[in-house]
Amino acid sequence: MKKKIQIDDLCFTRDEDRGGWSCETEIKGWNGPQEVCDVVIEIDTEMGDTFSTQLAADREPSEAQIAAVKYLLENQSRIITRVLDASLRWARYFMESNEGWFDEEEVITNVSDLRENLAGLDILVSPQAVDGFAWIGFSTDCEWDEEHGLGVAVWKDTVIDVGHADVAFSTPYGGFDEILPIEEKETRENVLSSLEEQEQQAEAAYLASLPDSVKLVQAICIDDQDEVQRLKQRGAKVSDTPATFPAPIFMAIQSQSPAAVAAMIEEGASLRVKNDEGQTPEEFAQQMMDAFTMSSQMPFADPAQMKEMMSEFLGEDVGDPYQMIQETLDEIRGLGGDLADAAEEVGSMFDRLTGEDSAITPSNSRDPEPQESVESLQQILEILKQAKGDLKS
Repeated sequence: MKKKIQIDDLCFTRDEDRGGWSCETEIKGWNGPQEVCDVVIEIDTEMGDTFSTQLAADREPSEAQIAAVKYLLENQSRIITRVLDASLRWARYFMESNEGWFDEEEVITNVSDLRENLAGLDILVSPQAVDGFAWIGFSTDCEWDEEHGLGVAVWKDTVIDVGHADVAFSTPYGGFDEILPIEEKETRENVLSSLEEQEQQAEAAYLASLPDSVKLVQAICIDDQDEVQRLKQRGAKVSDTPATFPAPIFMAIQSQSPAAVAAMIEEGASLRVKNDEGQTPEEFAQQMMDAFTMSSQMPFADPAQMKEMMSEFLGEDVGDPYQMIQETLDEIRGLGGDLADAAEEVGSMFDRLTGEDSAITPSNSRDPEPQESVESLQQILEILKQAKGDLKS
């Protein structure tokens, strides 16, 4: 197995812990027109999505990734200029959308102002490619949004997406296309359309590869009765779900559907399981309900108040109060399909409630969704308690 690969004058070394390849080099123009910036270029061989089953350690950079690195090295001045232009457009858009957050002297009006608000540059070469070239993600910390950072996705020398730092390492979708140059719109749309199609194909292949037991759990959670019956006729059982997946009862609780929890128990899902945090199903449901109860009682998107109340509830030694739930959501997103879409919606709701969604500014309104979740989780707790009692009797 190779440990080093040469691309032009750059020597990339395999990262044996995380997979992928990396190389330290210099890029001109990021800190100033003639200034040199030290950067690390990483080549991602983990497929850039949650649908791959091939081990990253078995992969070398693809021809498209090598072509993208060479193109970057040959055209770095033009590419960095376009990355900075997109970053400036994003900074202006962000500040205009959240003007109450910034003083007049903090407003960014030109590239010089922009550079003063940026940190170093991280470069990630994606495994996804269009017409023989992988797209590249550029990310950095920025003072106007210290929590989310800045990300720019580039295909060849065209910026195809801009936004928070995650734009640089997840499949671009062009969420803020309106702020990018109109003359490159057709190229952006063609590239983004191709990437979306690749993502859908990868997801379909991944879903097809799942064990029938996992497919059955998914079908129960989204109440797809036809699929439930089809899988049961093929002999699928929720109790056969591999340990590499979340326990079926936790997936049902996360769906916030009392009917799904009841059906999962009826199909034989074990209640004598714990999640990675050591919680029983009942404890997990209770924690979710307590979190939603707090959310329903506080002003919409007030991060300071949210963190203060959650710290009081969970104790000062606990870090991010929503980390546990978000990690579970990430696991479910990785399963794909309708269940992943539901997890995405729940995650978006958490972002709005905690102020993670920067497009929403604090207000005195209250979100009705948490109260609906509280009511569903109350029913789920009753179902779990009843099932627990039945086991004892």
